[in-house]
Amino acid sequence: MTSDEGQRTKHVAGRPPSLPPGFTSLITADSEIAEAARKLEYQIFIDEGFFPATDDGRIAEYGPYESQSIFHVVISSENEVIGVVRSLLGDYATLPVGHHAPDRWDGFPTEPVCEYASLAIRPDMRKHLGIAEELYRSVFALAWRSGVSGLVALVDPWLQQLLNEYYGCQFDQVGPEIDLHGFAVRPIGVPLVTLEQVMPVRVPQFWAWLVEGIEQAEIVIDLRDRISTTSGTGSTG
Repeated sequence: MTSDEGQRTKHVAGRPPSLPPGFTSLITADSEIAEAARKLEYQIFIDEGFFPATDDGRIAEYGPYESQSIFHVVISSENEVIGVVRSLLGDYATLPVGHHAPDRWDGFPTEPVCEYASLAIRPDMRKHLGIAEELYRSVFALAWRSGVSGLVALVDPWLQQLLNEYYGCQFDQVGPEIDLHGFAVRPIGVPLVTLEQVMPVRVPQFWAWLVEGIEQAEIVIDLRDRISTTSGTGSTG
Protein backbone atom coordinates (compact mmCIF):
# COMPACT_ATOMS: atom_id res chain seq x y z
CA MET A 1 0.00 0.00 0.00
CA THR A 2 1.33 3.44 -0.88
CA SER A 3 1.30 6.34 1.56
CA ASP A 4 -1.45 8.00 -0.49
CA GLU A 5 -3.62 4.88 -0.28
CA GLY A 6 -3.04 4.74 3.45
CA GLN A 7 -4.19 8.33 3.82
CA ARG A 8 -7.34 7.64 1.79
CA THR A 9 -8.31 4.61 3.90
CA LYS A 10 -7.60 6.31 7.23
CA HIS A 11 -10.73 6.69 9.35
CA VAL A 12 -11.65 10.38 9.45
CA ALA A 13 -14.76 12.41 10.17
CA GLY A 14 -17.54 12.43 7.62
CA ARG A 15 -20.83 14.28 7.74
CA PRO A 16 -22.16 14.03 11.33
CA PRO A 17 -25.71 12.89 12.02
CA SER A 18 -28.35 15.55 12.46
CA LEU A 19 -29.50 16.59 15.90
CA PRO A 20 -32.45 14.55 17.27
CA PRO A 21 -35.90 15.77 16.18
CA GLY A 22 -36.93 18.96 17.93
CA PHE A 23 -33.39 19.82 19.07
CA THR A 24 -31.95 23.22 18.15
CA SER A 25 -28.71 25.14 18.63
CA LEU A 26 -27.91 28.82 19.11
CA ILE A 27 -25.21 31.23 20.29
CA THR A 28 -26.14 33.53 23.15
CA ALA A 29 -24.98 35.59 26.15
CA ASP A 30 -26.65 37.55 28.95
CA SER A 31 -29.90 35.60 28.69
CA GLU A 32 -31.91 32.99 30.57
CA ILE A 33 -30.53 30.37 28.21
CA ALA A 34 -26.97 31.52 28.93
CA GLU A 35 -27.63 31.23 32.66
CA ALA A 36 -28.99 27.70 32.20
CA ALA A 37 -25.84 26.91 30.20
CA ARG A 38 -23.64 28.18 33.06
CA LYS A 39 -25.51 25.96 35.52
CA LEU A 40 -25.05 22.89 33.33
CA GLU A 41 -21.35 23.66 32.80
CA TYR A 42 -20.87 24.13 36.56
CA GLN A 43 -22.71 20.96 37.58
CA ILE A 44 -20.86 18.73 35.14
CA PHE A 45 -17.43 20.19 35.89
CA ILE A 46 -17.97 19.90 39.65
CA ASP A 47 -19.38 16.35 39.41
CA GLU A 48 -16.42 15.24 37.28
CA GLY A 49 -13.82 16.89 39.52
CA PHE A 50 -12.45 19.48 37.12
CA PHE A 51 -13.04 22.46 39.43
CA PRO A 52 -13.88 22.97 43.12
CA ALA A 53 -17.43 23.86 44.16
CA THR A 54 -18.25 27.50 44.92
CA ASP A 55 -20.88 29.25 47.04
CA ASP A 56 -22.38 31.10 44.09
CA GLY A 57 -22.67 28.05 41.82
CA ARG A 58 -20.30 29.42 39.19
CA ILE A 59 -16.86 28.26 38.16
CA ALA A 60 -14.43 30.63 39.87
CA GLU A 61 -11.87 30.31 37.04
CA TYR A 62 -14.26 32.02 34.65
CA GLY A 63 -15.30 34.81 37.04
CA PRO A 64 -13.08 37.49 35.46
CA TYR A 65 -14.31 36.50 32.00
CA GLU A 66 -18.09 36.36 32.50
CA SER A 67 -18.71 39.63 30.66
CA GLN A 68 -16.76 38.27 27.66
CA SER A 69 -18.25 34.78 27.67
CA ILE A 70 -20.37 33.50 24.80
CA PHE A 71 -22.41 30.30 25.09
CA HIS A 72 -23.03 27.82 22.32
CA VAL A 73 -25.94 25.62 23.35
CA VAL A 74 -27.92 22.68 22.13
CA ILE A 75 -31.51 22.72 23.39
CA SER A 76 -33.70 19.64 23.59
CA SER A 77 -37.28 19.27 22.36
CA GLU A 78 -38.31 19.88 26.02
CA ASN A 79 -36.53 23.28 25.85
CA GLU A 80 -33.71 22.18 28.18
CA VAL A 81 -30.03 23.00 27.65
CA ILE A 82 -28.33 19.64 27.22
CA GLY A 83 -24.95 20.72 25.84
CA VAL A 84 -22.82 23.86 26.04
CA VAL A 85 -19.50 25.28 24.91
CA ARG A 86 -18.15 28.49 26.42
CA SER A 87 -16.10 30.62 24.02
CA LEU A 88 -14.45 34.03 24.15
CA LEU A 89 -13.19 36.48 21.54
CA GLY A 90 -10.15 38.73 21.90
CA ASP A 91 -6.41 39.09 22.11
CA TYR A 92 -4.62 36.06 23.55
CA ALA A 93 -3.55 37.86 26.73
CA THR A 94 -7.16 38.84 27.56
CA LEU A 95 -8.44 35.25 27.46
CA PRO A 96 -8.27 32.37 29.97
CA VAL A 97 -5.76 30.54 27.78
CA GLY A 98 -3.48 33.59 27.95
CA HIS A 99 -3.79 33.74 31.74
CA HIS A 100 -2.90 30.08 32.29
CA ALA A 101 -0.35 29.71 29.47
CA PRO A 102 1.12 33.18 28.87
CA ASP A 103 4.42 31.98 27.35
CA ARG A 104 3.31 31.41 23.79
CA TRP A 105 5.69 30.55 20.98
CA ASP A 106 6.23 32.00 17.52
CA GLY A 107 3.80 31.03 14.79
CA PHE A 108 0.75 31.83 16.91
CA PRO A 109 -2.37 33.03 15.04
CA THR A 110 -2.48 36.82 14.84
CA GLU A 111 -4.83 38.79 17.10
CA PRO A 112 -7.70 38.63 17.80
CA VAL A 113 -8.63 34.96 18.26
CA CYS A 114 -11.54 32.82 19.44
CA GLU A 115 -10.96 30.61 22.49
CA TYR A 116 -12.82 27.33 22.84
CA ALA A 117 -12.86 27.38 26.66
CA SER A 118 -15.09 24.50 27.81
CA LEU A 119 -17.41 21.71 26.69
CA ALA A 120 -20.13 20.15 28.83
CA ILE A 121 -22.82 17.71 27.68
CA ARG A 122 -25.41 16.22 29.99
CA PRO A 123 -24.36 12.60 30.70
CA ASP A 124 -27.64 11.07 29.58
CA MET A 125 -27.32 12.88 26.24
CA ARG A 126 -23.77 11.85 25.35
CA LYS A 127 -25.04 8.76 23.53
CA HIS A 128 -26.67 10.99 20.91
CA LEU A 129 -24.17 11.35 18.09
CA GLY A 130 -23.88 14.79 16.58
CA ILE A 131 -24.35 16.96 19.69
CA ALA A 132 -20.63 17.52 20.32
CA GLU A 133 -20.04 18.12 16.61
CA GLU A 134 -22.87 20.65 16.47
CA LEU A 135 -21.23 22.55 19.32
CA TYR A 136 -17.85 22.42 17.54
CA ARG A 137 -19.51 23.75 14.39
CA SER A 138 -21.10 26.57 16.35
CA VAL A 139 -17.69 27.74 17.60
CA PHE A 140 -16.29 27.59 14.07
CA ALA A 141 -19.23 29.66 12.80
CA LEU A 142 -18.73 32.25 15.53
CA ALA A 143 -15.01 32.53 14.78
CA TRP A 144 -15.65 32.91 11.06
CA ARG A 145 -18.43 35.47 11.35
CA SER A 146 -16.71 37.54 14.05
CA GLY A 147 -13.66 38.17 11.89
CA VAL A 148 -11.02 36.73 14.22
CA SER A 149 -7.91 35.16 12.71
CA GLY A 150 -7.90 31.77 14.40
CA LEU A 151 -8.92 29.37 17.16
CA VAL A 152 -7.14 28.62 20.44
CA ALA A 153 -7.77 26.30 23.36
CA LEU A 154 -6.22 24.60 26.39
CA VAL A 155 -6.63 20.87 25.85
CA ASP A 156 -5.46 17.42 26.91
CA PRO A 157 -2.85 16.04 24.48
CA TRP A 158 -5.28 13.32 23.33
CA LEU A 159 -7.81 15.96 22.26
CA GLN A 160 -5.27 17.73 20.08
CA GLN A 161 -4.55 14.39 18.43
CA LEU A 162 -8.27 13.72 17.91
CA LEU A 163 -8.87 17.16 16.39
CA ASN A 164 -5.98 16.76 13.99
CA GLU A 165 -6.19 13.11 13.02
CA TYR A 166 -9.96 12.47 13.01
CA TYR A 167 -11.43 15.92 12.36
CA GLY A 168 -8.70 16.96 9.92
CA CYS A 169 -7.62 20.15 11.67
CA GLN A 170 -4.05 21.34 12.01
CA PHE A 171 -3.81 22.62 15.57
CA ASP A 172 -0.24 23.32 16.66
CA GLN A 173 0.97 23.52 20.22
CA VAL A 174 1.63 27.23 20.75
CA GLY A 175 3.23 27.17 24.21
CA PRO A 176 4.62 24.87 26.90
CA GLU A 177 2.42 22.24 28.53
CA ILE A 178 1.10 23.30 31.96
CA ASP A 179 -0.56 21.71 34.99
CA LEU A 180 -4.13 22.93 35.50
CA HIS A 181 -5.80 21.57 38.64
CA GLY A 182 -3.87 18.33 38.35
CA PHE A 183 -4.44 17.87 34.62
CA ALA A 184 -1.67 18.20 32.02
CA VAL A 185 -2.93 20.53 29.28
CA ARG A 186 -1.34 22.41 26.43
CA PRO A 187 -2.27 25.59 24.57
CA ILE A 188 -3.05 24.94 20.91
CA GLY A 189 -3.96 27.22 18.04
CA VAL A 190 -4.69 27.28 14.34
CA PRO A 191 -5.36 30.13 11.86
CA LEU A 192 -8.73 29.91 10.11
CA VAL A 193 -6.95 30.21 6.78
CA THR A 194 -5.06 27.00 7.58
CA LEU A 195 -8.32 25.15 8.25
CA GLU A 196 -9.65 26.48 4.95
CA GLN A 197 -6.62 25.01 3.18
CA VAL A 198 -6.28 21.59 4.80
CA MET A 199 -9.74 20.44 5.84
CA PRO A 200 -11.35 20.31 2.37
CA VAL A 201 -8.58 17.85 1.43
CA ARG A 202 -8.46 15.81 4.63
CA VAL A 203 -12.16 15.67 5.56
CA PRO A 204 -14.20 16.98 2.60
CA GLN A 205 -17.60 15.84 3.88
CA PHE A 206 -17.03 17.19 7.38
CA TRP A 207 -15.68 20.46 5.97
CA ALA A 208 -18.74 20.93 3.76
CA TRP A 209 -20.95 20.44 6.82
CA LEU A 210 -18.88 22.95 8.81
CA VAL A 211 -19.21 25.58 6.10
CA GLU A 212 -22.98 25.09 5.93
CA GLY A 213 -23.10 26.06 9.60
CA ILE A 214 -21.54 29.49 9.03
CA GLU A 215 -24.77 30.91 7.64
CA GLN A 216 -27.11 28.62 9.57
CA ALA A 217 -25.79 29.55 13.02
CA GLU A 218 -28.31 31.54 15.08
CA ILE A 219 -26.30 34.25 16.86
CA VAL A 220 -28.44 36.36 19.21
CA ILE A 221 -25.73 38.74 20.44
CA ASP A 222 -23.84 41.72 19.02
CA LEU A 223 -20.36 40.39 18.31
CA ARG A 224 -18.88 43.90 18.11
CA ASP A 225 -19.17 44.23 21.89
CA ARG A 226 -17.58 40.87 22.63
CA ILE A 227 -14.03 41.16 21.29
CA SER A 228 -11.60 42.07 24.07
CA THR A 229 -8.22 43.61 23.31
CA THR A 230 -5.17 44.40 25.38
CA SER A 231 -6.19 48.06 25.20
CA GLY A 232 -9.68 47.41 26.54
CA THR A 233 -12.88 45.45 25.84
CA GLY A 234 -14.80 46.23 22.69
CA SER A 235 -14.64 46.08 18.95
CA THR A 236 -11.27 45.81 17.27
CA GLY A 237 -12.45 47.58 14.21
